[in-house]
Amino acid sequence: MIARPAYKLLQYAVVACLSLNAPAFAQSDKTAPTIESLRQQVAELDRELTAERELSQKLTAAHEHEIKTLRQRRADQAAKALQTQIKLEQTRAAVADLLPQINTLDQQADTLTHTADELRASLAAVAERVRISLEELPATEDMTAALARAVDTLRDPEALTSKTAADAIKVITEQLDLAHDRATRIAVRKVAVFTADGIQRPVRLLSIGHVRFAYITDEGDRVGLALASPTDASGYRWTESIPAAAAEQVRHAVEAVEAGQTDTLLMPMDPTGRLAPDTLNQHVTLQQRFVAGGPVMIPIAIVAALALLLILERVMVLYGLNRGSGMLARRVANECHAMQYDQASTRCQRSGGAVGRVLGACLLRRDRGQRAMEDSIQEQLLQELPRLGRFMGGIAILAAVAPLLGLLGTVTGIIQTFGVIRAFGNANPSLMAGGISEALITTAAGLIIAIPILIAHSLLRGRADRIIADAERHAASLLTLLAHDQPQDNSAAAASQETPDE
Repeated sequence: MIARPAYKLLQYAVVACLSLNAPAFAQSDKTAPTIESLRQQVAELDRELTAERELSQKLTAAHEHEIKTLRQRRADQAAKALQTQIKLEQTRAAVADLLPQINTLDQQADTLTHTADELRASLAAVAERVRISLEELPATEDMTAALARAVDTLRDPEALTSKTAADAIKVITEQLDLAHDRATRIAVRKVAVFTADGIQRPVRLLSIGHVRFAYITDEGDRVGLALASPTDASGYRWTESIPAAAAEQVRHAVEAVEAGQTDTLLMPMDPTGRLAPDTLNQHVTLQQRFVAGGPVMIPIAIVAALALLLILERVMVLYGLNRGSGMLARRVANECHAMQYDQASTRCQRSGGAVGRVLGACLLRRDRGQRAMEDSIQEQLLQELPRLGRFMGGIAILAAVAPLLGLLGTVTGIIQTFGVIRAFGNANPSLMAGGISEALITTAAGLIIAIPILIAHSLLRGRADRIIADAERHAASLLTLLAHDQPQDNSAAAASQETPDE
């Protein structure tokens, strides 16, 4: 296409030529059509030039509008970028200002957490001391109930607030003051106690402070004197085997206290401790041992029961279903010698043992050749291994867990023993010996359970290995027998039948 300036020059040139040569062209009739044609072309070119001019103006206007729009967008983006940069700088400055506050708050939180832990530990220690003291106090129902509620409040972290803690501490203080006040009194109360023969009877109980000293039954025919104070919080022990003079002194003392004459009392004492029973010769039942072992005896008993169930199941499988494998192998071999393969296969299926299943798998593929029988034996042996080894790992784990649970019970029992010693502030050898002996019950129980489990696991593992060895040996014998007894044409026919399938 000719450029726009060329159109204008061409138009001027054509017009000039026409104006200069107009007379000549007018004179010639032949050139008239040519002139008219040129004029039409000039008019056409003029119209095209006008159209091109309008199009150029439109494109220029659109281009300018687009440039203006892009400039506006660029200005908007620059303004947004500037605002974003300002906000970023402000955020960085705010973060920089907050960092010291955050560090300070973290330090304060750590300090408060440490303080709260110390307070909880102190409250727990106080609650433990109160609990131990509560067990040693006589059965004063009102005081013990109030102390128990206060201790429960201190032990519950969810319900523990500043108000509830203050109230609980106030109750403990009041009840301890009351206990101290009662410790200086001599009183007679009507209560029910387990007398020397182990039967609970209503009696008049003479207490000196917090110590139950003696009792007289309501009928007045039986008088009991307290033995040495027990250290296991199992209740006072009594004896009625006392001299008649001592029993009479107890009766007079009870009557004097009931009459309010507590200035001077004459009561029998046992400073030598000869009335105390010989605890070393006492018979302790299994139930008492279990209770003395503490809560850890429960999971130890669960481990023992679970191990017993697993061992019984394995004994039934390994010794019940898999016995008589040698006789079964001989009968199957005799039937195979007699070419009674179906009867031998049925016998193997009815046996229910691993050896029978392995021999049956070998017989099922006797028509496919020796290689197929060997593969069948190997597959069946691989299937029998998980069955024979089932629960073996669990039995071994239980054998290892039982002594660990016993050790855990011993450690917790010793911790409780030393907690009692710390609470009372003395190291009474009898107190330590009693607590440690009870703590060692769990270790003994764990070992008593673990040793038979280990022995049973070893026997069962050996039995499973022998069953696998017997299955391999009898299967090898049967394979040799079938390989020799099988006709050669059957092997060739089986091979020809397997070739198209492959």
